[in-house]
Amino acid sequence: MTAGQAVANAADTKVIAGYPSLSREAAGASKLVWRLANIKDDWTKGGRIHDAWDRWTYWPYMAKVTYNLTFAVRMIAKFSQEIPAWREIAADAAEKLTDRMRYYVSWYDWVEQKGLDPKWANYPYFYYAHTMPPGTGGWYNAPGYAGNGLAVTMPGLLASLCLAPVEPNPVHPYTYRHCPPIGREYDPDPIRAHGSSNMMYKGYYLEQLANNMAISGNKKWDEPLHLIYDDEIQFTYTAEQISQVLTEQFISPMDPGGSLMMFGIDCEVGKVFPLCVGVAGLGQRLMDRIKASRSGWSSQRRGWPVATNTRRTCTHGPRATTTAISMWQPTCRSTRCPASG
Repeated sequence: MTAGQAVANAADTKVIAGYPSLSREAAGASKLVWRLANIKDDWTKGGRIHDAWDRWTYWPYMAKVTYNLTFAVRMIAKFSQEIPAWREIAADAAEKLTDRMRYYVSWYDWVEQKGLDPKWANYPYFYYAHTMPPGTGGWYNAPGYAGNGLAVTMPGLLASLCLAPVEPNPVHPYTYRHCPPIGREYDPDPIRAHGSSNMMYKGYYLEQLANNMAISGNKKWDEPLHLIYDDEIQFTYTAEQISQVLTEQFISPMDPGGSLMMFGIDCEVGKVFPLCVGVAGLGQRLMDRIKASRSGWSSQRRGWPVATNTRRTCTHGPRATTTAISMWQPTCRSTRCPASG
């Protein structure tokens, strides 16, 4: 430290009434997320990530490292409302966090965890007793397993209910086969996600993008985002396109493979978690307020109630207010459940 420099002691600092400020606890939290944003690690395939990213708390439900990014960006968005003079620093930290969503670590599970987990019969007993619906142990994927391409629909279901034309079969076996199941096929695209799934990535990503728009107002968040798994598997979407995909899937009665969508968009295939669906709804509603669009209605189309206990406002441009969405409890009781296969 050179002469003339001084470091403010926390005990000596004062809050001036009427001026924007953070509490001591909030200042500590902002310091934490700033440090996380500025970690130097590698989220590309083959890289090493820092131990500071929590992927152990509430395992296996919170197995995705990307939850760190979403929760940190949310905090930054809230702090930005309280101390708008720090917007540039907040925007820089939020951008560094959200940029990690484009790389391997953030969506490798969707590409690599295919169908029914080959180790489904060898989970710890605790999984069967406490993390899965009763009676599903031994044939159900553990929480945190993506299950990309898990076909769950029985052949001839809609025809048996007189909701679709029959498919005549005049030769043996004369009718539909019991197996294999039909429906979803493997799709490495983490946004399209065979028209029905991967909410825990695309829903959380959209909320981060919307918060970045609200914090900075930077037009770069309208530009295409290049998602990179490796040198071969790559996709490009804009935030608006991600929101449009969500809207189309929210209102669709079934996915392209013929699986019913009555419970909404799956997080992992065959499982709908209300929290994840609510995150997507919040992201859409915030984007609606920023861009004067109207996509957020789709997340409520199935009768999901809206709570009014949370408000979020923009620190840039027109004020954008959203309300938290309180969702229904998931039930595995249809062709969306792997049991039907």
